[in-house]
Amino acid sequence: EHLKPIIVELYMGKYGPNGKSMTTRQVLVFMRDHYSFHATETQYRTWFNKWGVRRRTLSTEKEDIVSALGKRTHLGTSISDVTINTDKPVDKKQLTRCLKDQMHDHQPKPMMPGV
Repeated sequence: EHLKPIIVELYMGKYGPNGKSMTTRQVLVFMRDHYSFHATETQYRTWFNKWGVRRRTLSTEKEDIVSALGKRTHLGTSISDVTINTDKPVDKKQLTRCLKDQMHDHQPKPMMPGV
């Protein structure tokens, strides 16, 4: 538990190769080499689930973000300012893709003349 902040930061942060997030295996190796902390990949996955740590943004969260951005009243609303309640910043590419998919899937209602 006392190493939780370090483990979560390694997993969620951009400390892996090419500035990407570390895999569970990379976190395992780092913690073993730098902190003499020995755990299996399965244990790390179990802890991440228990702690509510995940990299994935759920579709319901994306919909809530889109709704919140649509309700903002000031100009210059930026996607990069959005964070989820776990202080996890939202991936701009991921959210943009979600918006494009929603616009692509949206079918306007046909207009009826004379109604």
